[in-house]
Amino acid sequence: MMCMTKGTVGQTRASKRRRPQGDGSVYFDTDRQRWVGHTWINGRRRRVTAKTRAEAASRLGRLQHGDETERHADRKLTVGRLLTNWQDGALSRRSLAPSTIEAHAWAAKMLTEELGSIRLAALT
Repeated sequence: MMCMTKGTVGQTRASKRRRPQGDGSVYFDTDRQRWVGHTWINGRRRRVTAKTRAEAASRLGRLQHGDETERHADRKLTVGRLLTNWQDGALSRRSLAPSTIEAHAWAAKMLTEELGSIRLAALT
């Protein structure tokens, strides 16, 4: 339902109160008498709780975006090392066609030759 707010053209009341898509949810849990924030990160639901709404929103933001130190926990990790870890870990556990594995290996080799020594923390 679209309701027009006073004095604005084209802006709905709902759009003023809603959080942007992908920012998670913040709501009050009456059973626990706490504010709860939840979001999906890497396919898993994550939740934070706090006494105030502002604190729950702040914790949710830190969980989603992390502090500068959390985002780049391993500041020495390079593109080459990341690709090697990906090939040895995630890629090897999947059942893929031999041609797909060969294509991924070729792409990883090309990227490693060009960008392998660059640290991930330096990329923007």
